[in-house]
Parts: sequence; C-alpha cells; structure tokens
Amino acid sequence: MNKLLPLGLSLLLSASLANAQYIENCPHSKRETGLPLEDLSSVVNAEHAFIIFGASWCGPCEEIYPVFDHLNELVEEADRPQYLAMGYVDVDSSALDFPFLKRCVVSYPSIVETLNGLEVRRYGSDEMDKLKPYIHWLINNN
Repeated sequence: MNKLLPLGLSLLLSASLANAQYIENCPHSKRETGLPLEDLSSVVNAEHAFIIFGASWCGPCEEIYPVFDHLNELVEEADRPQYLAMGYVDVDSSALDFPFLKRCVVSYPSIVETLNGLEVRRYGSDEMDKLKPYIHWLINNN
C-alpha cells in the first residue's frame, strides 16, 4: 500500500499540473477576463465543423470573412446540419477556452476544423485556397 500511495499522488499531481498548464496557456481572453463562452454546441455537434476565430480590428479577418460567409451559405443550402456546420467567434466578445480546442487560439484569423466535436486541424488566412475545395468536396460527396 505504501508503494501505491506515491504513485497515486504522482498521478494526481500530474493531472493537476496539466490542468494548471492549460488554464495558464489559454485564459478566457488575453484582453478581458470573464467573457461569455459563445454557444457553438449546434456547430461542433456536426460531424464536420469549421469555426473561424477573428475580430473586427483584424485586417486579414475582414479580408476572408466574405469567403467564409460564401462557404457558410453553401453549407446552409446543403441543409445537413448534423453532417457539416460553420460558426464564428469574435475574440473581443467571447471567451477562448472552448473544450473542443487542443490549444488556445492565439493568431487571427484561425479557422478550426472539428471532427465529431474534437479539433483536428487549423487553417490560417493563407490557407483558404485549400479550405474552399475541401468544403465543396464535403458538401458534394457525403
């Protein structure tokens, strides 16, 4: 029993440190604490989801919003919300510690792809040329 106690304490301590590290690395917001968490449940419950994190002060965000809006319209026209969904997070008005994120979003715009509610990939504004055909493929082939 004495040998198990240090192992148990060690596991408990490492779990606590992992939690503390996540909180330290991904605060609710670097600018303001206590912001609400955007309700993305209908988006991340889809099999495939794409969530853009951006802000009105972000020039590259403003440039790709029209492209993302157009893709979102195509997704909505496909009308398969359980399969494919898209969402927006304004980093000035929403917290950034979403449970589906592997790590905090620190560059904007960031487009996070989730599969069955878990983050699988991130895209930057320079990757819209890869993302557009992929979303078209998802709409047309599944």
